[in-house]
Amino acid sequence: MTRSEMLLLSQLGYTLYKEGQYEKAISFFEGLAELQPEVPQFHSALALLYHLTNDPLEALSKARAAYRLKPTDIPLMLTMGEVYLTLGQNDNAREILNRAYNEARRTQHPALNRIILMLRSAR
Repeated sequence: MTRSEMLLLSQLGYTLYKEGQYEKAISFFEGLAELQPEVPQFHSALALLYHLTNDPLEALSKARAAYRLKPTDIPLMLTMGEVYLTLGQNDNAREILNRAYNEARRTQHPALNRIILMLRSAR
């Protein structure tokens, strides 16, 4: 598959996500992640989609795959924090959210306030 075909499919997956067609988007991103497992964005998208479809264990599995590839991805860390909170794993949520907080402060990321709120709920 060419790079332009891969880009087209990923754009279609994101369009399906934005339209709330999560199951269809999952199918696209699963295929893309299988074809190019080294691309963290595909795993990250799957983590979010599985979280939105109430499958926290699969979301966490995909999030961990993405995190191994890109450990500075703040939106991914937020998704991981939300999944950990959903699972009642507040210690893990605090750990990943503290990493997100440090990275957001370092890069002046606009999600800093959201991270602070999430950290409060992880107590």
